[in-house]
Amino acid sequence: MDELERAKSHIENKRYERKAQSINKCIDILNALTSSLEFETGGELVVNLSRLYDHCVYRLYEASSEMSLEKIDEVILILTNLRTGWEGLSAKLG
Repeated sequence: MDELERAKSHIENKRYERKAQSINKCIDILNALTSSLEFETGGELVVNLSRLYDHCVYRLYEASSEMSLEKIDEVILILTNLRTGWEGLSAKLG
């Protein structure tokens, strides 16, 4: 999440090369998360996670080309909700 906030700051301060680096780093992380999914055994959950990660990547590409803070905020919201869900599940399972 910190890198997404940095990307927003780079856009606001017109540091476009750094913005590209930050967004590319976030895209690389999302692609790595997708690559780590177990499609053979994960069922519908894995397919949905993959689609969610793909959506975030697509929105980051758009944010980068359009200099859109709103699209980065959308990705932050999605990933924050996802993280909160995983943390809640982890706490529930102990």
